[in-house]
Amino acid sequence: MDITSLPQWGQTSPVGGSIPINSASSLAAIPQNIKIWYHICMKILLRWACGFAAVLLTMKILTLFGGTMTWESIWQPIIFVPVLSAANALLRPVVRLLSAPITCLTLGLFSLVINALFFELAAWLTGIKIGFWPAMGGSIIYTILANILSKLFVKEDEDK
Repeated sequence: MDITSLPQWGQTSPVGGSIPINSASSLAAIPQNIKIWYHICMKILLRWACGFAAVLLTMKILTLFGGTMTWESIWQPIIFVPVLSAANALLRPVVRLLSAPITCLTLGLFSLVINALFFELAAWLTGIKIGFWPAMGGSIIYTILANILSKLFVKEDEDK
């Protein structure tokens, strides 16, 4: 086999005839994949940053109304956002299913209690000290602030 019988740049493979060797289309796909992963990672980081800012603002608002939400290290509220997100993603569907009858009886108001319990659970797991009633108010304030900040700073996909 001599060098002239090997496929050259841009030619197709002699085996199947349909697989391009070193084609420009296979090289162009790599930057597109990198762009997609970049946008996904940036969206996750922006949502986390909005959640972190919402936690800090929630703490300040709670102290204005006499509630307390204290932590010893700045790492606790940093970790609070992913812990709350994970608890909501993993446990909330089961809890909502099990609490559907009481939620229907209270016309949906029991969902506020569930939100407060998840807020308090995430706080307890990260070492943040908060009571039930401040958790109730904090969960409402946090939800509102996180949604507002996410709408302002996180760009949604146009294809949805």
